[in-house]
Amino acid sequence: MIQLNISSEKQVSGLNTGFDLISDVHLDFWVKVENPLHKMVPQIKNFIKGILPDVHHKTLVIAGDLGHYNWQNKILIEELKQIYEHILIVPGNHDYYLVSANQEKQYRGKSLNRVIEMKETCSLLTNVHYLDGDMVEIDGITYGGVGMWYDFSYGMKVLGYLEEALYSKWWDIMNDSRLIKGLLDKSFTFADEEKKKLDAIIESSNVIITHVGGDWSKVDRDLVNSFYFFDGSPYFSKLEGKIWCFGHTHQRYDYEAYGCRFVNAALGYPDESDDRKILQIKV
Repeated sequence: MIQLNISSEKQVSGLNTGFDLISDVHLDFWVKVENPLHKMVPQIKNFIKGILPDVHHKTLVIAGDLGHYNWQNKILIEELKQIYEHILIVPGNHDYYLVSANQEKQYRGKSLNRVIEMKETCSLLTNVHYLDGDMVEIDGITYGGVGMWYDFSYGMKVLGYLEEALYSKWWDIMNDSRLIKGLLDKSFTFADEEKKKLDAIIESSNVIITHVGGDWSKVDRDLVNSFYFFDGSPYFSKLEGKIWCFGHTHQRYDYEAYGCRFVNAALGYPDESDDRKILQIKV
């Protein structure tokens, strides 16, 4: 297995020394879908210009939450392909959202159909990989990705809540409970299915990409974190020399733990972003 030289340095000396990272793009909050199509492309170009670093690598990792509309996300990816040779994407919770009656009809009331459509769209674009328990090797580095899901572990293990109480809080707090259709149930078996995909990739991956993070050691004691992290402790012994990219929480992180570098490079919404750009990761 290739061992990565974990460095906190953000500047790069060349195009082949690492990858670029962002998550939680939420494109339709930055470029409104109501805009005429002939104006959409130049607006997306300007959006990309605003978040692009001065020097960039040839690989871009997007750790979930592109936006609520697949057709708009496709334009974004096509424009990013003019800049990046390789683009790697995992699904985030917002990538499952059906935000209108038209979308519910289009995807037959099943959020999974929207993700399947986006995965198929990416498969038709050269070197665009929508990772869902898959791995891809680029320049000798193996990237493995899966969206992952929260499992209520934080609320139960850290805050002492019962699962039934957490489910009630989840329903009250999270838009996921209302906008993700036909996928989530009270037993949260979806989280278990996502863990199986992570099991299949984590040992062989040098760079792990998930939307939901597996280490909550840096977060405050807050009930909401029950819906932003899963219990990744069974994987910590397998992380030596790796980089774990994640998102979901819009708080940026960059730290080392368990011999691994954990990085969150979330963009977030316009009203919370402070000139954040795509982050350069040196390998």
